Amino acid sequence: MTESQKESLYATFELLPIGEVEPSLLGTFNCEINSDLTNFIRVTALDFEDRQILRTFVLVNSNRNEIVGYFTISMKSF
Repeated sequence: MTESQKESLYATFELLPIGEVEPSLLGTFNCEINSDLTNFIRVTALDFEDRQILRTFVLVNSNRNEIVGYFTISMKSF
């Protein structure tokens, strides 16, 4: 991958804490393979963030204004 291609990717995608993502943008994520993943980011992730149970980070495609993925880190051991 060339440096120019890398720069283009960095300009296209943005990794943000879920609290910095517009709520309407959360509805753009859809996992056709596992609906639990879709429901989690749309319904549960912000609540768990507020309760400091976990942190969720969202990968946004800035060109399409849509969420393409996310990951969550637990703040508590279970």
